[in-house]
Amino acid sequence: MIGPMHNGCLEHLRKEAKCLLKAARQGDVTALARFTAHHPHFHPNSLRLVDAQLVIARELGYASWPKLKAAQQQQGTLAGELARVYRKLEMEGKAQFIPLLTSETVKNAIRKGRESYLITRPDPDRGATYLEQVVWPSLTTIIEREIWPATCELDVAYTQTDEHGVCYDGIGVSLEMVTSQAAFRGFSLAILDLWYGRFS
Repeated sequence: MIGPMHNGCLEHLRKEAKCLLKAARQGDVTALARFTAHHPHFHPNSLRLVDAQLVIARELGYASWPKLKAAQQQQGTLAGELARVYRKLEMEGKAQFIPLLTSETVKNAIRKGRESYLITRPDPDRGATYLEQVVWPSLTTIIEREIWPATCELDVAYTQTDEHGVCYDGIGVSLEMVTSQAAFRGFSLAILDLWYGRFS
């Protein structure tokens, strides 16, 4: 059964499809280009909501709107994942860190990770293809639509040990992605690193 967070995400995509349909009917060039790219057999004079939904689904990598809806049952939202982590922090007596971990914190870390990749782009044998075809499409849905892939999880740690064996208290949050069917088994991205005395 789809929970409230999933319904909210799907409702957002429905609204996006309605806006796309309205823009295309008004002759908006950008909207029509999206139809051309993802729905090559559309008829500009007889556009329906199902046509716009197909475009949205294909832009997200799904063959159809029903397949996108089915995938939503497997996925959550960024807000839902943050709510899970907030509950964990509260239960473990670490609620003081909650204000540091927001949707913008997560999205900005993903953006910075992608920018860093574009600057240092590895060759295909060292993971470039994996990052471009597996990792970045999933993380882009977090940034652009706040959809949380079922393969991802925010992991939290309260201690860190440096290269000299010194242990620090604080908080570290990382985005962990399991990709067992891909060339690499997983991907990790630091979201938040705050360690007391680490650089004093």
